[in-house]
Amino acid sequence: MKYKGYKIRVRCINWEQEEYLSSYWEYITQFVDKNNIVGLGMNWTEDDLYFDYALGVIEDDTTLKLI
Repeated sequence: MKYKGYKIRVRCINWEQEEYLSSYWEYITQFVDKNNIVGLGMNWTEDDLYFDYALGVIEDDTTLKLI
């Protein structure tokens, strides 16, 4: 699957990631229907304190277009 677009870096200290990801989803759903969005976490750091997170829209069975 190919990914194009942007991602954010999320910090996982004291459950900050929950508030940060909720805000990210809330912002993106102003522009895209929530039912069409897929989230993907990836690239955890070795100390498990950070990871990258992308939101995208499925265009077909093989492509996830990042917003």
